[in-house]
Amino acid sequence: MFQKIFCAIGAFFILTVSALAVTESFDNVFLQEDLVFYDGMAAVEISGLWGYIDSSDNLAIHCQYSQAGPFSEGLAFVKDSLGWRCIDKTGQILFTLSCDEVYPFSDGIARFKRGEYYGFVDKNGQIINEAKWTDARDAKNGFIAVCQESLYGYIDYTGEIFIATQYDEAYDFTENAAYVVSNGVGQLISAEGEVIYTGVCSDIYEGLAKISTTDDSGTTLYGFVNESGVVVIQPVWEDAGIPSGGKIAVKKDGKWGYIDFQGNTASEFIWDFAAPYKGGYARVAKLPDGQSLPTSYVYSGYVPDFNYTYLNASGAVINETVSYKDARDFSDGRAAVYVDGLWGFIDTLGTQVIPCRYESVSDFSSNHALVVLEGISAITDDTGKLMVYYAAGEERPSDGTEVENTVLQPFIKEETDAAKKRGVVSYIAMGISAFIIFYSIVCATIRLCVQSARKHRRTVRKKVATAPAAVISSQRKRRR
Repeated sequence: MFQKIFCAIGAFFILTVSALAVTESFDNVFLQEDLVFYDGMAAVEISGLWGYIDSSDNLAIHCQYSQAGPFSEGLAFVKDSLGWRCIDKTGQILFTLSCDEVYPFSDGIARFKRGEYYGFVDKNGQIINEAKWTDARDAKNGFIAVCQESLYGYIDYTGEIFIATQYDEAYDFTENAAYVVSNGVGQLISAEGEVIYTGVCSDIYEGLAKISTTDDSGTTLYGFVNESGVVVIQPVWEDAGIPSGGKIAVKKDGKWGYIDFQGNTASEFIWDFAAPYKGGYARVAKLPDGQSLPTSYVYSGYVPDFNYTYLNASGAVINETVSYKDARDFSDGRAAVYVDGLWGFIDTLGTQVIPCRYESVSDFSSNHALVVLEGISAITDDTGKLMVYYAAGEERPSDGTEVENTVLQPFIKEETDAAKKRGVVSYIAMGISAFIIFYSIVCATIRLCVQSARKHRRTVRKKVATAPAAVISSQRKRRR
């Protein structure tokens, strides 16, 4: 009994040690729209082959593919010598698809490209539409925008044409409407193809689309219409951003502020720049005193000397004591900020939670972000702990030796020390495990020998007990 227990303990130690000892170094990480993790998984590259890690830093799918796309709706497309394959989060292959490019699933349908044409496939690997469209968008709300001979229309999820190709441009359907451009004029159309509103100049965001008109002086003014074609915000604003988070950035008298979807003022009009709300917060900026923006600076190559900060949902600055020379929108409760030429992260209170020490960063997704410093990169969690670090592919020597870079060492020293401690513990645990298993084998062998001897004695005694009296007497005489 004790030997079985010791063997079980030894096996447990070995498995535990193996888990402690395995570490991976990644050459590259797939980024899409500046995010690392999609659907809880991140594509990573080791020695030219791609696999996936999960948000707990486990190598969930071993690196074995020449290409790997982002997960979406629990599935991803990967490429090996046999072509593009659809896999689930366990790495099981569901089907193979013959194509040149393939895109993530949306509403259970993936767009693929063969040569110059697009088609569609479902999660069972069934081709919904062969590759025959010169352009196509993802499936959304029961419809797919497709293009043929430079004109756009819509098909349904069975691949049948629902609205004939007739538009200059066509965008995704919401539940009630879609934005299209016909003969250079923006329109909202219904699912039946009927025109709901003419004079639209943007796609639909949170149920609203931007409209424009020209006043008597020739100035273009902006407002918003809902999906039913009802003007909910009159076109009285000098400029307007994208509706997001229940707010809209609008411009009045040369300054930006925010209104809600009913047109009520939601912040002061004091900003030279105002981004859409994201994650409950908006990125805003002012120019230094005495400076002003040139007309159409966005397309002139001029880079404004903005000082950035953030507003909360109430329109108040989250931290009035600090501003940044560059900044990005909030994602997963963190925003990247730029100070003295380096990037770090703040939380929603404006507190610096990850120091500005990286030369580039991604946005957070699944509470992780990619950070880079002098070619040495890492995946950090939302506390600043480096989860995985690796050398950029172009930096890695051809002989396979690790790149020496002392710049990041102070920041990963704690991680490295912890890894060394895990290594020492691993060796000690392996020694203990080996001793326990050896001891168990020795004990088991001795026990078998003892059991065999006991069995032999019992057999002899039984024979003696059952032997006839004459035989026993004869044997005793011979002994004398």
